[in-house]
Amino acid sequence: MTLALLIIALVAFAVLAMRESSLREWGVVVLVIGALSRIGTGEAGFTMATDAFGWIMALLPGVILLLLSIEAVRKPVLMRPVYGAVKSILPRVSRTEQEALDAGTVGWDAELFSGRPDWSKLEAI
Repeated sequence: MTLALLIIALVAFAVLAMRESSLREWGVVVLVIGALSRIGTGEAGFTMATDAFGWIMALLPGVILLLLSIEAVRKPVLMRPVYGAVKSILPRVSRTEQEALDAGTVGWDAELFSGRPDWSKLEAI
């Protein structure tokens, strides 16, 4: 049963990743897989686990993903603290870098680094 659940989870996660699914869809799938993980097999057939701690641990990741799929929850709980931490780690932009960013375009350099430059654009400069 564990191997089957693992294969189902891997296939489901691969499909979600290929479809670039929303966080809500990931949350629902993780909830379903968590619920399926509480089903066992025995001599009497399929059985359902009844321990509360096991259910909480099985369903908690899906609940967290579903809560984070709500923008009003995600921004203050996750995005602002992460953005603040990254902002404090990154160095400030130098004056030269800021001037380059403010210039707006990369010009013909983008053509050169694309691997297939359009030489007529260089001749037009």
